[in-house]
Amino acid sequence: MRENKTIANTGTAIVTSLGLIITVAIITTGFMGYNIVTAIGDKTGRINNQVASAEYKQFEKGRKDGDTVISRIDDAETNPDNISISVTTLRNSTTVYGYSNYEDESYTGYSEDDPGDSDYINPVGSFESSVTKNNGVVTGLVFEQKN
Repeated sequence: MRENKTIANTGTAIVTSLGLIITVAIITTGFMGYNIVTAIGDKTGRINNQVASAEYKQFEKGRKDGDTVISRIDDAETNPDNISISVTTLRNSTTVYGYSNYEDESYTGYSEDDPGDSDYINPVGSFESSVTKNNGVVTGLVFEQKN
């Protein structure tokens, strides 16, 4: 009889050990899965930032005509992408269009018809363009009229 109890106890110990091993394996797999999902999410975020930044690469240190500036303002108004667009004209008037200071979207009018207007953007004027970034993410476009 004693042998049967020993065999029963051994069987119980084996089943308990297997249960413990399976539990540890499931928990470990869960943590590994969480780490993998987190890493994928981080990589996806970085890729999205790179793609968004690539869209604005054309505005880094270059010359753009007024039509391009106007088009960019109109695009930002209809498809806000959380950037501000700062335009300085020959009259030393600076206006910020679009998403500004992470607080609100405030689109103000501009004029492409009235050269006497302080917010006049000459469609054939030449603007020096640049990009502002925060932690590698594009936050704004800056246009300064040169002629």
